[in-house]
Amino acid sequence: MARPRTTQRVNAHSEHVPGAFARWYQQVSRSVENYSLLLFVAVCQAATLLVSWPVWNVRAAPPLLPLIWFPEISFGIPLLLTLLAMVAWPRLGVAAHLTLLGIAMLADQLRLQPQVISLAVLMLGCVNERTAYLARWYLASMWLWAGLHKFLSPEWYGYQSWWFLEQCGFDGDTWHLPFAIAVALFETAVGLLAMFAPRLAVWPAVALHLGLLLLLSPLVRNFNESVWPWNLATAVAAYVLLRQSSVNRLNWKDSGWPTQLVIATLLFSPALFYVGLLNPHLAFVLYSGNMPRAIHISADSYHHLDGWTGLTVPFPDSPRLFIQHFERTAKPGERLHIADPRWGISDRYFIKSATGEAAEVSRAAYLPENGSVRVLELEDLQLLWQLRQAGYRLEPSGFEIITKATYSSPALASQRAEVVMLLTRLHNLQELHLQRQIVTDQDLRQLSVLRRLELVEMNRCQLPENALERLAELRALAWLDLEGSNFSCVGLRQLTARSNLQVLKIAHTNFSDDCAAQVSTDSKLQWLHINDTQVTSAGLLRLPVLPHCQWLSLAGNDIGNAALINLPQWPRLEILDLSRTKLTDDAIPTLSQLQSCQKIFLSGTQISSAGKARLRRALPDLNIDDEPVIEGPPN
Repeated sequence: MARPRTTQRVNAHSEHVPGAFARWYQQVSRSVENYSLLLFVAVCQAATLLVSWPVWNVRAAPPLLPLIWFPEISFGIPLLLTLLAMVAWPRLGVAAHLTLLGIAMLADQLRLQPQVISLAVLMLGCVNERTAYLARWYLASMWLWAGLHKFLSPEWYGYQSWWFLEQCGFDGDTWHLPFAIAVALFETAVGLLAMFAPRLAVWPAVALHLGLLLLLSPLVRNFNESVWPWNLATAVAAYVLLRQSSVNRLNWKDSGWPTQLVIATLLFSPALFYVGLLNPHLAFVLYSGNMPRAIHISADSYHHLDGWTGLTVPFPDSPRLFIQHFERTAKPGERLHIADPRWGISDRYFIKSATGEAAEVSRAAYLPENGSVRVLELEDLQLLWQLRQAGYRLEPSGFEIITKATYSSPALASQRAEVVMLLTRLHNLQELHLQRQIVTDQDLRQLSVLRRLELVEMNRCQLPENALERLAELRALAWLDLEGSNFSCVGLRQLTARSNLQVLKIAHTNFSDDCAAQVSTDSKLQWLHINDTQVTSAGLLRLPVLPHCQWLSLAGNDIGNAALINLPQWPRLEILDLSRTKLTDDAIPTLSQLQSCQKIFLSGTQISSAGKARLRRALPDLNIDDEPVIEGPPN
């Protein structure tokens, strides 16, 4: 018997009730879940604002960097009030917060902090299903590009990953490369999973951000506290938003064109970073390095503009913002160097003009030839790391600019050429100390580009025939120490004629009589140290009078009394070392004529106590053998 139609309709309706109730319950549950997530992210945003409080208020330094003119007002408290409003009016509070945050960033671009922007996007993702969908794409793009930037960054495979591990207390030398590859792969994989299998990306994403939070926390490294709330909020948001995904993949094709445009922007705009069109903090460049850096050079100090500038957040490392900061803080004539490691983007140099603008100049104009302005350039952090890994000990000046390099380990020939090339990129290098190295003509020719190199020590090194000729090409060379390194005298006249050279130490070398004759009569040497060489009395007679020389060391040479005949003509001679020579008491009359001499060393000679007494009577202020030879630079 057929059922009545009315009964059939009632039964059909009753069959749909459980499904409708399930959908209603799911919607209510999701609304409660999203509301709870919104409040949690808002609390994390409030914590971030409080940690970086000076950034959001009017301050004296660093200066505000507006994109458009805006009155200098504080945004900290109004931003916190918009977060508080989300408790009662979630959508209105989110809209107000995003609007005010955008205005605050236009008023000061130092507020373009990725953690604050990301938290704002996560709050927007709690409003409805459409914004949640876009927030998932935002997270997917962030993870994908965080990994891709690391793959594309030479610094990440070297200095950056090594430094991160070392700061966290791990062995960077052993693990930096496996760590660098693993992190880049993991972040890229999380991004791809979030696109094509969102629910499978839930726990990897949670692990990624909780792991980073642990490493940055006081439990491990205690660094960059402004991103602690962001990592915690992102871990929770990833769990909620990705788990809510009702499809196996984020299919942008089924969306309308406005949504597709937003997704395309999220996916492809980070690539603009590599052509200098997008700030790295907006391009998901997270801990990978490969970012521009800048140094502002004033008359008596140097200011690094990149990195941490006295606030709890880093400077948005953009050349445009470096220039704007420079124009707001520099005085006319001060200089700015922007070092950019990205492929195809050159370093830039600026001088503040009298009209207040940063005038871009060439490197040659930035580095004056006459040295009238003390100018430095930024070093490549990856380069410094490579040199340290190769065995060099690099020492910074008071402004953390590398000015001294020391190397004493044996180097393979295949490594030497590469390392020398790295050295030539240390533009601020002032001291180079090498021990027991094979130095070739090519090496010295490359070092000639170091325009600030003032001190060179090549002790017990194997040098080429024309070593002195090549060293004479170092324009700033003031101190040369070749102790224990044999060389040819070719180029000695040219070297000693340089106005900058003040100290020449060639002890324990094959310096001979012929070499003595090659010393330039125009020499400005203040200290000549030729201990334990092959020079004889005949050779010293061929040595020209050096009118500027204050310290002369002849210890250990095969010289007698006749070698001293010309010394009374040296007008500024203050310290004379004649120890371990063949001098006798017959040298006392000549030595007594050294009126400017203050210290003389005669130990190991044949001069008697009576002879020394005669010398003291002739020169009452003379100090004989009481103090060791001074090894410092001339005053």
